[in-house]
Amino acid sequence: MYKNIGKDYHWKINIELAQTFDRIKNHIKSSEHIKYAIQDSPDSVKWKVWLVASRIMQNQGNQE
Repeated sequence: MYKNIGKDYHWKINIELAQTFDRIKNHIKSSEHIKYAIQDSPDSVKWKVWLVASRIMQNQGNQE
């Protein structure tokens, strides 16, 4: 999907896609892109990805 983009930016694109799908209430696609972002992100920024993921999950009604 991201042939012309460096591997170090894939997680950023997936985070943006997850937030976009969350805004339009497509929770399945949002969760899918969060999963990809977590897998692709370097260890030094995983905390940022988890922070965004927790906000998205809270918006979806997951309070645990």
